[in-house]
Amino acid sequence: MQTIEHSLNTLFRAAIQKAYPNVPTPRVSLSPGRKTDYQCNNAMPLLAQLKQLPAGETPPPAKPNDIAEQIAASLPDNNLVTNVNCFNGFINFDLSKEFVADRVNDYVKAGIQPPVQEPTRVMVDFSSPNIAKDMHVGHLRSTIMGECISRVLEFCGHSVMRINHVGDWGTQFGMLITHLTDEYPNFKEVPPPITELVQFYKASKARFDADADFKDRAHKAVVALQSGDESARQAWQILCKCSREAFQEVYSRLDVTIEERGESFYNPYLADAVKDCLERKIAHIDNGAAMIVSCETKQLDTLTQRDVERILTLHICNQPLSSSPKFVALLEAEGLIGDGEGEGAEKVLKPAPTDKKGKPIPLSQFSSTLQKPDVVGRTVQGLALALCEKPQKGGGKKQGAAALVLKPAFVEFLQTIPGVIIEKAVNVPRFNTPFMIQKSDGGFGYGTTDLAALKYRTQVDKAQRIVYVTDMGQEGHFMQAYQAGRDAGYVAPDVKLEHVGFGLVLAPDGKKFKTRSGTTERLQDLLDEAPKRLYMEMQKRQKERIDEAKEKGTTFEPIPDEEMKKSADVIGYGAIKYFDLKSNRVGNYTFSYDAMLDLKGNTAVYLEYAYARYRAIARKAGVSTTENPWETFSAIAPIDMGTLIKSSDSAFALALHLARYPSCIEEVTETLLPHKLCDYLYHLTEKCNVFYDKERVLKSTEGEEEGSVKLVLTDDGSTKLTLTEAATRVMAHGLKLLGISTVERL
Repeated sequence: MQTIEHSLNTLFRAAIQKAYPNVPTPRVSLSPGRKTDYQCNNAMPLLAQLKQLPAGETPPPAKPNDIAEQIAASLPDNNLVTNVNCFNGFINFDLSKEFVADRVNDYVKAGIQPPVQEPTRVMVDFSSPNIAKDMHVGHLRSTIMGECISRVLEFCGHSVMRINHVGDWGTQFGMLITHLTDEYPNFKEVPPPITELVQFYKASKARFDADADFKDRAHKAVVALQSGDESARQAWQILCKCSREAFQEVYSRLDVTIEERGESFYNPYLADAVKDCLERKIAHIDNGAAMIVSCETKQLDTLTQRDVERILTLHICNQPLSSSPKFVALLEAEGLIGDGEGEGAEKVLKPAPTDKKGKPIPLSQFSSTLQKPDVVGRTVQGLALALCEKPQKGGGKKQGAAALVLKPAFVEFLQTIPGVIIEKAVNVPRFNTPFMIQKSDGGFGYGTTDLAALKYRTQVDKAQRIVYVTDMGQEGHFMQAYQAGRDAGYVAPDVKLEHVGFGLVLAPDGKKFKTRSGTTERLQDLLDEAPKRLYMEMQKRQKERIDEAKEKGTTFEPIPDEEMKKSADVIGYGAIKYFDLKSNRVGNYTFSYDAMLDLKGNTAVYLEYAYARYRAIARKAGVSTTENPWETFSAIAPIDMGTLIKSSDSAFALALHLARYPSCIEEVTETLLPHKLCDYLYHLTEKCNVFYDKERVLKSTEGEEEGSVKLVLTDDGSTKLTLTEAATRVMAHGLKLLGISTVERL
């Protein structure tokens, strides 16, 4: 299904080409109108293009509105737009009621169709817990965001690989294996009864910290594991299996599908990745370690303040200033070194950066590894300006973007650093730190694993788009890994690498969300608590309705307890997911059970109750919606959606919002922002409520038994029922993409 925006784009592009064939057709600019459904904003830029045409061609119109009217007059015949008018250069228009009616009817006739997109092979890397540790609330964010993004992409026809990059390798396995062999020496023959792997981890860590002999044996166990020792590998596999079962319990409760491919999977490829980078000369050896310094080449006279800051941060400030005597000599010559406080105190920068106690930081203590980033950043900014002349005349460029003139002494110093200045070209680092791919002891780290994973994912898995879902704190690491992958030739230019970063989950006091004991909240505990609270609230509300029915002398059919518990689980898990997903992922959010389970406002509970309310309409009228609702509704009375939305503002507002659903889905595939879908569903629910309150779908009539009353559809009830059916279909579909199931009655 084409999105409305795609259809409008095609329409107005054709109009612009017809009106001004001698001008390269620009990208169509559309936005919501102030008093109309949409407006086209191309007239103003077109006027500028027309003024640049060669002499002798048709002179441009005098006003943008003339261009707008010419475009409007050139619109092809269509059933898409109506009420076209031009004002101040903007083309204002509405969508035709017929188009909107057809779109809504199609939802009921043929179901929800995805927006048209070119299918690609996508890999989504999410969740990624560590073996032998509990999944915590931070893993919740990655897990449900990754699942949601995967579902949306799959719906749009993309082939999606869901990868769980678990932490199943590292030095911590030495102590775990040693503790396992001590506690269960016959573990090869009899599977050890480890049910609480986290407690097992804590016990092994306590022994590691307190027992020197245990620590020595743990180090040897790591070597044995990495060397392929069969006994060590068997113990490692037992530990991984225990964690895997605990993880799967969480994934099953959250309805998450994911394929495990942990860090250990890439072990055979690590050495080759380092070899590739060294042979391509994108990596170098420094003090026995292999590292990548990704650079872009610029001319000396084009360096900006930001360029100089990166050079200083990477080549100077990654180690104490006192370890670079040539740079200290340069600073002294420029008058940028002063005496510290007190007799015999170390030299300091002038003006001197200070520590958290307000004391000047000596040169031996100033580096990016010893001081906070904001302290280093401000100091490096000052040094960059002090070592350069005034910015070249650039004509109002933003601070940090105008070209600087480096002082000759500073240029001479930079020439002493290998590879920084080659003739008049400068290799400017893209990042403030090198990307480590092999330690000085020959070991590999996260950087090596992520680089090898990129190679495997692009060259073996053939992924065309790779999405990593982790907290914002890891964004810098992944930007470096992506660039390293491209520099190494592993990642083709047309492969998209994206980092879906997210903020922290906070407690009401603004600190990281933890338990009362100060530990990070276990995800299993959180998943237990929300349904339990909701079940208690549902019991309370049902009792109130039973009591109310008794007072009025009416009947109320209670929901059986078993069904209520299942509904509480469904909505409880959904409430947790929705409360997380509804916030813009790049920010932090405050966790609250009360807010999460609120029956009012933008919550899953509110949406679920609204959905159940709308589904009850057909049920109350005795109309089935399970087989073919379009035929069922049409058999009751002819469906005339066009007339309904022309005569009812609330019906049209609801129908227009429904028609925009494919546009919302397309936006989520492009931005990877799940809260856009949450916003859409919340506003859909509000528009449904307005329609429900203003338009009667059911009416009372005399029942078959004397004195009884039954509910039937109004005269135009089949059309209204079609609209509510479309709304509930979109609502259920959108919630499913969020990973949330629905319940038919509450």
